Amino acid sequence: MELINNKYKIINKIEQNRKISSYAVKDIVDNKIRKLIIINSDYLSKTLINFLINNFTDLSNVETQSILKVFDFGLVSLIDNKKLAYKQYYYTSEYLKDYLKINDLIKELSYKEIVNIYIQVCKAINYLNLRGIKYEEINMKN
Repeated sequence: MELINNKYKIINKIEQNRKISSYAVKDIVDNKIRKLIIINSDYLSKTLINFLINNFTDLSNVETQSILKVFDFGLVSLIDNKKLAYKQYYYTSEYLKDYLKINDLIKELSYKEIVNIYIQVCKAINYLNLRGIKYEEINMKN
């Protein structure tokens, strides 16, 4: 797989599991590096898929330092110029080349640093709530 929807050129695979496949891609329209996530609809709830379908415009308008920007959402229609015979959704977001997962970092943080991160997370969730976006996926993986 090298090209998705004749728009996203795959640079490398980031992660793959039964729920998603994520890639670093180059948007050939604007030459920006993005993260592209392909959603395996068979393993995600219809509720989540419907939430993304119904709320993506609102989500793409989120502009805050604490939340990654999302850019595009839709159906994967072509992979390497071949039509897909099944529904598969994708979305794109900012790409972070280097980042630390909180689970890997938390043992090295001071109490004050942990509280600061907690406050930042609360502010980000409040930002979403004030815009009518209900966030229910708080966990250590995201």
